[in-house]
Amino acid sequence: KYSKFKVWQQGILAFGQPFIPHPDKSGSPLKGTSMDLDLSPDSQALVARVAKLAREQFAARAAQYDQTATFPAADFDELFHAGLRDRKLDCFHYTVTYVSIGKALNLPLYGVSAPEHAFVRWDADGRHDPINPDNPVNKGDVNWEATDPLVFTDAECEWDYNINPSSLMNGVFLYNLTYDELISSAHNNIAIYHELNGDYSAALNHYDRALEMYPKDPLLYCNRGGWYYSEGDLMYALQDLSTAIWLDPNDSVAYYLRGLVLFDMEKYEEAFLDFDYAVTLYPFDPSYWFYKLFSRLRCVTDRLFDLPVENGPLTQIMHEPIR
Repeated sequence: KYSKFKVWQQGILAFGQPFIPHPDKSGSPLKGTSMDLDLSPDSQALVARVAKLAREQFAARAAQYDQTATFPAADFDELFHAGLRDRKLDCFHYTVTYVSIGKALNLPLYGVSAPEHAFVRWDADGRHDPINPDNPVNKGDVNWEATDPLVFTDAECEWDYNINPSSLMNGVFLYNLTYDELISSAHNNIAIYHELNGDYSAALNHYDRALEMYPKDPLLYCNRGGWYYSEGDLMYALQDLSTAIWLDPNDSVAYYLRGLVLFDMEKYEEAFLDFDYAVTLYPFDPSYWFYKLFSRLRCVTDRLFDLPVENGPLTQIMHEPIR
């Protein structure tokens, strides 16, 4: 069985590697998209051809997809084959490919999620236990990257993706996904597309559908929370982002977005704590630092105007430690 799966794995990997990353979970394009890369003329022509395919063959049918939050099989096949041909797929697409072929061949393959990532697991009895690595049910189980010829353990994945122990205990990451949970990523990607193009109603429809299919995905709550925030629905945004943080306490973007919500609600002390923790988790984003300092400033100025003059507010505040 192992040799069969290895040969089959290498055959799927021959489909090719992606080279254009997706937007991040806040909906903002990452550095390194086709607009930022120094692409060769052939690669740029490839990007233009895929964009033309989407506009001409799928844009006209978008309304139908959004009304039902479904993607017809014939249209999916057409786009999927173009993705294979043009080598434009990411870890989620390849994982779905593995698992789908595995279903057809009756192979014990499962999609598995990590923060903003998916990979494939060979699990003969389907009972993998990521919390207890010595559990006999894990014997013979193999994790491998869908986009690279790399095999790794649960512990290595937990370290590489900074997975919080509570996320494991709550069944969020490193568990075998059902097929519906796995393909919920398609609705997430469609929702991000609509949000980037200003069709917020369609985006919400797909976020809702994705969460129906995978209610333990912190990325989906984070993205929908960001949608609510962009629409000014602060209470719904706060609820979704708090759920995302509960599911994945190591997600800096969720803390940052919740900090923005709390800031707009004029809860500056709470906002500061979220921005501060976002900086702790990921100190390389200047937006985190800016809002951490800005929210701290608002806390200080609010207290300045609240304190009586005879208490010497300026002297008191200037001597307070700033984190």
